[in-house]
This record gives sequence, structure tokens and C-alpha cells, in this order.
Amino acid sequence: RKIKSQEDGRLYDGMDLARELNETGKTPGEYCYHILKNGAKYVPEFYRSDLASEFDRIWEFQKQYYPEYLTDKAKDGIKDKTKSVTASFFKANYGILTADNKGKDKKIQSYEWRMKALQTKLPIEELVYVLADINGKISDASGLLGKISDRSKELAFNNETVGQFLWRQICSNPNVSLKNITFYRQDYLDEFEKLWASQSRFHGELTEDLKKEIRDVVIFYQRRLKSQKGLVSKCEFEKNHRVIPRSSPLFQEFKIWQNLNNIILTDVDTGENDLTVAAPDKLLRLPEDLITPAASDPSADIGDHAVGTELVAAVLDL
Repeated sequence: RKIKSQEDGRLYDGMDLARELNETGKTPGEYCYHILKNGAKYVPEFYRSDLASEFDRIWEFQKQYYPEYLTDKAKDGIKDKTKSVTASFFKANYGILTADNKGKDKKIQSYEWRMKALQTKLPIEELVYVLADINGKISDASGLLGKISDRSKELAFNNETVGQFLWRQICSNPNVSLKNITFYRQDYLDEFEKLWASQSRFHGELTEDLKKEIRDVVIFYQRRLKSQKGLVSKCEFEKNHRVIPRSSPLFQEFKIWQNLNNIILTDVDTGENDLTVAAPDKLLRLPEDLITPAASDPSADIGDHAVGTELVAAVLDL
């Protein structure tokens, strides 16, 4: 249910999390910092409105320390901008660079800065990093799907139906356009259930059997999805078999062997390939910290001369 696209934004159902943030008063940054410190490996997605609320709170709190930078004009200038564009705005207009996130765990460091931004004065470089980070996430969720999610959240928080929401818009502005205000299918189903439950008290003919027929057959009918097995290609190696998914461990193993067998190490003097037939099998069994030095030393770089020399020496031994 989540679509990552610059045009469409992100669609997800995190209502329980949104309720928790609303009840505790936490921001997405504070929430993520605490779950990461408690051992979580991943952070959840958040509604655009929750991210925008955190951005506004940090902006207003830090404005007391940096009124010359955090102006209304600057806020309008970075509205719905990506992380890189936001950082470039502060660099071009104020000569401020974003802070370098050099912590051992960059993700925790980022959320720690976001948490501290609501408690104390941040160095201006760290503040720009925080604002750009949050604004980038808002930008990712600012498409059509993000707006649908926020409307569904508003309905749940206000205990409203789609009709009540739209009527409220008309009451506040009789000339408002309702043409492109879209909702979840589930929101319409919830409204149908509430309307039926309310009106069935006054009209005895509104029975449960009639409700099922109108709801499941007339209004909200959805045919079953058609099988797409016919679109799966046939395997080139195994007759009468379809290809396996790219995520399959078998395919991943095949790609590893394919890449290893494509390695060519040429002697500059003789022009011959120095790798033996058994080299790929031995290369697969090299120590992990040699193949991926970052696993044991985050500061190591495969392009570094010392690391590269050590790896070449190990390959030559094959």
C-alpha cells in the first residue's frame, strides 16, 4: 500500500501511529529516536501532516534564536522542496552549509538533532540539516496519495464521514471546488455503514440482507483479480518451468556466481588472465571484512590504496 514516487507521493495506513503521536504529543523525530535507541532497526512512515507539524514546531522554536534566517519569506521559499533544494536555498541566500552527520550511527544522530531542535538552541548548520531532512520527507509525501492519507486521518480524528467533511468545506466556503477531493474506498464504506445503521431505525425495509446486496453487489462490487501467471517468462535453463523471482535466494546465488565468473584479472606484462578456473569458488570464500571493508571499519573505502592492494593480493593468491 506504499508507493514511492515523486509524482504520486506515498500512500500508507499508519492510523494507530498517528493516534499515538497525537495523544503523547511526540513528533515523528522524537518517536523514531526512542525506538532506534531501544534497538529497532527500521523506522515507520508518517503522515505528511505529522511531518509538517514537526517542521512548524521546530521552525517556531528555533526562530527565537535565528530570527534573521527563519523568516516567513524563507519558509515560503522552501515550501514543498526536496532535501537538496532546501539545503541549497540556505547556502545560496545565507551562506549556511548543512552540518556533516559524522556520528557512528547516522540515522540516530539525525533523529537526535530533530529531538534537540525542540528543546534547545541548535548550531545553525545542524538546524539547516534538520529542516532540510524533514522538508525532504514532506516533499516525498506531498503528492495526491499523501493528501488522500491525510484526509482519511482527519476523518478518523474528527469522527466524521466523507459527506460531513465535504459539507463542512461548503459551509466554510460556498464556492469551494469539491471535484478533486479524493478519499479512500474504505472511507466511503465506513460512511455507508453509518448511514445504514442510522436510517434502518426508521425504515424497517432496510434489512441486513438488503444491505449486503446493495453494498457488495450494487455499490462496492469488485471483481476478483485476474491471474497474471501467463505473463511470467519461461526459464531458459529448465524446460516447462517459469522463471523464479529476482528476490529468490536461488537467483541471488546465480547472480553471485555470474559476477564472480565475469571477473578478469589481466597481467599487464603477458596479457594473460591470472585467475584460475577455481578462482571464483575461492573468491566467494574470502573473509567478509576483506571483500566489504566497511563492515568492519566504517571509515575504510574500497577505493583506498591500502584496502585495494590487500584485496588484489588476495585475488592473486587464488
